[in-house]
Order: sequence, then C-alpha cells, then structure tokens
Amino acid sequence: MLDAAIDHYAKFYLNSVRESQSYLDELFERQLNLISQELSLEDSFNQRLRSRLDVFRRHVSLYKRQAGNISQEIIQKDLLSKHPFSSE
Repeated sequence: MLDAAIDHYAKFYLNSVRESQSYLDELFERQLNLISQELSLEDSFNQRLRSRLDVFRRHVSLYKRQAGNISQEIIQKDLLSKHPFSSE
C-alpha cells in the first residue's frame, strides 16, 4: 500500500513538472523566486520548503534538458532521499 501511495505521488509530481513546461521560462523563474523570497524566514519549516522548491526547480530544468525523458524512478529517488542531488 505504501508503494502504491509513493507511486501515485511521484506521478502527480511528475505531472506538475511536465505542466511547468507550458509556462514561459521568465514567468516560471519569476514565480519561483517570489515563492522563495516568501520562504526566506529562518525557521526550519521554511528552510525545508525552500529545499523542496529547489528540488522542483532542478527537476524542471532536468526535464527540459532531457526533452521530457525523465523517469519516474529518478523523481521518486530524489523526493525520498534525505539530500537530493547530493552528487551535483
């Protein structure tokens, strides 16, 4: 049951990454920057949210670079890891 929930969430998330491609790059970046500024408070909750926003931004970039050829397994691994993109 947990695997099914993770699979569902990863598909939902990947659809959000795909949907981001329909926006102009400048508009998308401007909106992410506004959200990031709102999360600039130093409490740990906002830091975690900002970290996840950075992960989303990186996935969107990866999706563009790979012309949409990004696997759900990569998404799941990054979302479930404690330190996503630690090799970059």
